[in-house]
Amino acid sequence: MTTIPSRREASRFALRCTSLALLVVYLGWNLWELSLFQVPSSLFLALTGLPCPTTGGTRAMLALWEGRLSDSLRHNPLAVPIALLGCLTVGQLLRGYYQHQRLRLSTRWLYGWLVLLAVAWVIQLLIALSPK
Repeated sequence: MTTIPSRREASRFALRCTSLALLVVYLGWNLWELSLFQVPSSLFLALTGLPCPTTGGTRAMLALWEGRLSDSLRHNPLAVPIALLGCLTVGQLLRGYYQHQRLRLSTRWLYGWLVLLAVAWVIQLLIALSPK
């Protein structure tokens, strides 16, 4: 006898499938750009014409690595805080994994990401819309 999945189970399944599909497209895009020996451009920017919060992040980190602070800030002023929060988030997840806890970020981490990415997106939109 088959059971009918609940609405919640069905929506979780749809969300997982959508997330997986988006991940495959994103990775394919980046692998294609890397195969051309290019720093991958922003998929969101290419599809919509609008910058995403992390647009220019790789170029900003490369410029920072080479000691060009002004170029780094020009590419993405919040690349360093985003990278730092990313490292801290991975560390938090690894800590939970090694303590045999469920892999889940607390609400505090989620709000940190939401605030940082919202601020980064506003800055990116202001930069993109500013007269040159």
